[in-house]
Amino acid sequence: MTHIFDPKDLQKLESPERAKIINPVEVLNGMKLKAGDTVLDFGVGTGFFAVKMLDIIGGTGHLYGIDISSEMIEFAKVKTAGYSNVSFIKTDSLKIPLEDSSIDFAFMGFVLHEIDDRPFIIKEMKRLLKPGGTIGIIEWDIKNFEKGPPQHERIEMDTAAKLLESSGFCLTATCNYSQYHYYLTGEKK
Repeated sequence: MTHIFDPKDLQKLESPERAKIINPVEVLNGMKLKAGDTVLDFGVGTGFFAVKMLDIIGGTGHLYGIDISSEMIEFAKVKTAGYSNVSFIKTDSLKIPLEDSSIDFAFMGFVLHEIDDRPFIIKEMKRLLKPGGTIGIIEWDIKNFEKGPPQHERIEMDTAAKLLESSGFCLTATCNYSQYHYYLTGEKK
């Protein structure tokens, strides 16, 4: 079983060092998130990406933040307190309690490597996405660095891309974002 990020370390997710390495606006713009989108942030964590998503989607969009950790959700709620178009859902299941074809953009930020049944969660994202909707995934590069999850738990970009394609997504972008991370997007056919 893969390890799950421990909520007691949540300050790592909010560190100034992390903000220097990952620019959420740059990543989300590269993934083509746009105003008015209904977004699912699966593994919302501390809301590191959620606040920037809310800024991009504006008042006509909506964000659903999903996490298995109550502590993470509480932190994200405080961080997004000034927004009225956000809902949080705590779930221990990979089955997400939202309607089919209800999401424009499904985002997984540094979560895929923590999931044992990766094909299931990708198919679940597909179920939730509207036709033409986008899935965006950002993950750790497979190279061994002192940051991030153990190397054996990381997913190569090609493996993630094949997972999307085998689940019926049309791969729309791949990007070696930094020396530590990559992202990719796919469109629901």
